[in-house]
Amino acid sequence: MSGRLLEQIWHNKMDKEGYSTEDSISWDFHEGYLTKYIRKQIYGGSMLRRLEFSSNLQSKYMPHTFSLKYQLPHYKKIKYHSVSYSRKALKNYQEFIGLHKYGGYYSKLVNLDKRPIYHVMAKAAINTPYHVDYLWNDIPDVSNVGKRRLSRRAVDKSISTLLPDTFNTKPNLEQIVIKKSPWKFEGTENVQLSQGYLENWTKGGENNIALSSDLRFNANFTKDKHSWENNIIHKVGVISTESESGRVNDDLLEINTKYGLKSSKKWYYSFLYNFKTQVFYGYEKSDKEHETPISGFLAPAYMSFAVGMDFKPSNKFTLLLSPLTSRLTIVSDTVKFDQTRYGIDNDKKTNTLNGLSIVNNFSYRISKEINLNSKLDIFYQYLSDDSENQKQIDWEIIVDMKINQFLSTRLLGNLRYFTTESDKVQIKENFNIAFKYHF
Repeated sequence: MSGRLLEQIWHNKMDKEGYSTEDSISWDFHEGYLTKYIRKQIYGGSMLRRLEFSSNLQSKYMPHTFSLKYQLPHYKKIKYHSVSYSRKALKNYQEFIGLHKYGGYYSKLVNLDKRPIYHVMAKAAINTPYHVDYLWNDIPDVSNVGKRRLSRRAVDKSISTLLPDTFNTKPNLEQIVIKKSPWKFEGTENVQLSQGYLENWTKGGENNIALSSDLRFNANFTKDKHSWENNIIHKVGVISTESESGRVNDDLLEINTKYGLKSSKKWYYSFLYNFKTQVFYGYEKSDKEHETPISGFLAPAYMSFAVGMDFKPSNKFTLLLSPLTSRLTIVSDTVKFDQTRYGIDNDKKTNTLNGLSIVNNFSYRISKEINLNSKLDIFYQYLSDDSENQKQIDWEIIVDMKINQFLSTRLLGNLRYFTTESDKVQIKENFNIAFKYHF
């Protein structure tokens, strides 16, 4: 309540109860007693020292150590005269009480319940409740005062009793959920370099340097029962020796797309499309002058269409079983290139084979620094009137051994057996240092 209202109630009470000047203690005694007691016992810190407080580390008033009201020890009844009571003293008293709001220890040492001001304030709370916001006796004291640390439970409980029930002392942060895109894009670039130098080497050989690039980009879509995997692979490698400079020894452009509709937890109804060709001209090893190319862009080109079931127990393993597969071999320019090298008749530019296929992609982390990737593609022609069924096997294995974040050693092996091209097994192997960048 305000000091002016409390002062008015105080005067009315003094007049009504008839406190006499003759029986009262003079104002000098009251002013000196109350002021000196408060300053000496509280402001000066003597009571704080009893609680082992370091006075030089505390503020002057120590608001957290006092309760909402202060009670002096009980003495003989002191009567005050209404005329000699000072408004300034009452105002100072009210300000002092308002400054210190917490702590229960001093309320036990100092007893103010017998003071006339207590009865005045209690009566005001009853007669004029609209002037009272809180009852002091109902406001709890903070426990554990004097310790360096308060328990969180005690503090939360005390604070919650001061606040209205509708006020949330612990508001929960609203969780913002970012909608996950069904698309996932990623890619890798491996730049591989190898070099050899010979001088006065009696066993023979040639100085050489080789540079190659292996770029792979994936774009995969997954939503509900639908799965759509897309990837592009581009490989190119150049080797230069003393006898021959600038020969392309690796060239591949491959596009894969596979759509799957989920039928069970690990199986999908799937459709696969695959396209392979090269970009630069290829020459026979004996053609030192690069006069007669034997291969080039769309010469040949391979296209596959497969329908079947795809087994996907994890994102590291897929196995597509297709009883219905069509493979098309194309040589677009039969004047510059000999199409018969790829199983195409003299008067045609394409050759179609129908049969079954098995396509497996497998990735396995052998250790923290070693990773294995395998891709196996098997085709067998059984839907044909020819007496000899064609077979195609293409198996690629890549082992990456990590050196640091960007460098690794790469071992690449490629086994190829196409009866439409040759009766012999084709093998290619490379081991080199690779610079790898993931995006």
